[in-house]
Amino acid sequence: DVTHVHHSNVTTKDDAAPIRQFFGGRFARVEFANEQSHDLAGVKDRILSSSYMPRESDSRFTEMMRDVEASFARHHHDGIVKLEYATQLFYGRLD
Repeated sequence: DVTHVHHSNVTTKDDAAPIRQFFGGRFARVEFANEQSHDLAGVKDRILSSSYMPRESDSRFTEMMRDVEASFARHHHDGIVKLEYATQLFYGRLD
């Protein structure tokens, strides 16, 4: 459930407060856009490598894989989908 694990649902109102505390004040943030391209087998491998996803022994597994295949069929271009994400890097001086 992407909406459940989206970063905006797990951060606090002032998500900079703990970072500011760690660095003792000032810090900077940069964001790097990235993407991974996968065929259907790669998407399935990526999902199965996540510890929070249902395993084959889970009753939800078969339905999940059917949904993955259906979503892939709707969104692929020439047999490939792009998984787009951003990495945030916080840096500063430790005093």
